[in-house]
Amino acid sequence: MVPTNRVDTAPAIRQNGAVGGSLEVRISDADRNRVVERLREAYAEGRISLDELHERVDLAFGALTKQDVVSITKDLPKLKGRHGPPQSRFRPPRLFLKVNAVLWAIWGAETLSGHAGTHDLWPLVVTVPWAALVVIERTLPRRSVLAK
Repeated sequence: MVPTNRVDTAPAIRQNGAVGGSLEVRISDADRNRVVERLREAYAEGRISLDELHERVDLAFGALTKQDVVSITKDLPKLKGRHGPPQSRFRPPRLFLKVNAVLWAIWGAETLSGHAGTHDLWPLVVTVPWAALVVIERTLPRRSVLAK
């Protein structure tokens, strides 16, 4: 018995079958999940309504090619780097100041209580090398990780 409600998929296959450009490349489940995450962020930012979110998520999970995804997200702003500029190997000077303030406060309390002499400047063991690293890191030119 032949089903009477068959859907003709030939036009869709002809339309998406030939991979001529980068937008016609089929996408993966990971790509779809990234699009859905972007849509959720857009909803959280107040850029789209809940109804639009549901509609676009359905479209994202049904997307076959990059072109399909572009049409879902074309009216949303492009995301800039999520993590900001590359992080330094060394902590920023704020942390340096906070940690050293605590160390020197402990040293001052020891000195005032008479448990340590003023000649024993143990916080210098941390302060001097760390200060040198902060100065060196701040004065050297930044090199991009991607630069060759």
